[in-house]
Amino acid sequence: MAKNLLSYETDVKSAPDKLDEDDLGAELILNDGDGLQLLITKSGRYWRFRYSLNGVRVVGWMNGDPVERIVTETSAKNELAEARRLTMNDLYTRWDSSHGLTIDPHSRQVRRSHWRCYLAPAIGDKPIEDASKNAVMAAYDAAVANGKANTARDALGLLVQLIHWGVERGLVAEDHKLRLFKKPARKTKITEDQRPENFNANDFIAKHGDEVIGQDGEEDKAGRALQFGELTELLHKKLPESAQAITGKCIVRYMLATGVRASQAVKLRWDWVSMERRMVIYPTGSMKKHKMHHVHLSDFAFLQILQMQSIRTNDFVFPAPIKAASHVLRSNVSTDITTRQHYADEDFAKRMTKSRARSQYDLYNLSGGRWTLYDLRRTTATRLMELTGADWDVVKRVLAHSQKAQHGETDKYVRFSRWEERCAALDQWGAALAGCESGVVPNHIADNVLVLKRA
Repeated sequence: MAKNLLSYETDVKSAPDKLDEDDLGAELILNDGDGLQLLITKSGRYWRFRYSLNGVRVVGWMNGDPVERIVTETSAKNELAEARRLTMNDLYTRWDSSHGLTIDPHSRQVRRSHWRCYLAPAIGDKPIEDASKNAVMAAYDAAVANGKANTARDALGLLVQLIHWGVERGLVAEDHKLRLFKKPARKTKITEDQRPENFNANDFIAKHGDEVIGQDGEEDKAGRALQFGELTELLHKKLPESAQAITGKCIVRYMLATGVRASQAVKLRWDWVSMERRMVIYPTGSMKKHKMHHVHLSDFAFLQILQMQSIRTNDFVFPAPIKAASHVLRSNVSTDITTRQHYADEDFAKRMTKSRARSQYDLYNLSGGRWTLYDLRRTTATRLMELTGADWDVVKRVLAHSQKAQHGETDKYVRFSRWEERCAALDQWGAALAGCESGVVPNHIADNVLVLKRA
């Protein structure tokens, strides 16, 4: 045991604050036992700790009271030990009650489902420090085998977010084995007709139509973009003949005209619409990236707003048919679209079990095949580029995609939204949609696109 230890009141506190100014090298050393010393010099006070590490003499330095430092470090270790006693279920519960409140309610429910169905069975009961990649990937592989590859990847994305959230709050150790975990790359599923021994170019063109020519690699991308011929089919004939609710029809046209997401379209409020300026401003809290988004309303888009204004029932532009103070559900609009499509390779008897499909089971069939509500946004982006020749930056701003910094610090100061170009592009696109609705397939080629003729 160390003897003659320093007393804070009688030794440390009463130690001289100043030394002889004439002696530049003057210092006072007070021993506290076991290699700990208080060194007082002209520049200040320092604690010095002498110890041996693998037979080598080492000197460590620290500022401040070592007792306070030890107490602080002990407290931090205790907090970390307490955090490590939490299970992954506990971590997710804290995440959901904190960060979960900041996301869209539907997205929050989806994430709860991902955790409950895929992650909790694999690692939910494990202490945070024992959660392993092996268990996670075993659950992922099982989901893939059951045909749930995309959902399983989304669940892994939730896990990555959860771990980083926990690290930021001291609930997960900095060196946790899942800290650097990455989702597996998305694998392209090759259909039978795309296998080398089965593929026939003429059959492929006959199935998809001449408009598919030149669409390299489209089969490996999510969803598809409707061609102008299909848009004319849909807007001129099929939508007018459909028994789908007027709100659903207007949502389809509004999404095409503006490129907004389905979740943003169905939740549009009248307070966000400026009829005078013919524009919509989506507030930060309504956007996926939590960034305000301004949308210009072309004549075609504005017509949909006017049509909904004539039957206004509550604060939402697209009201629910039953709930008095709510908006129409995205799932209902999507179902109205999918149940009105039946193609030759599908089970007709199963389709007839859905009440909405019995009278118009194939009304929304298009020449290019099946389409969904989510394809409307892709259609806007693709056809907008084709029609107007707009560059990628304009289309990204129309779609409210994140703008990555390209010019360093300058990006923080330059305020250039390309609003006029966005308005012009959407006006031209709206005119094309109006033409499709009247039965005319647009054949305009952007002014900055060169047409090459054969010799």
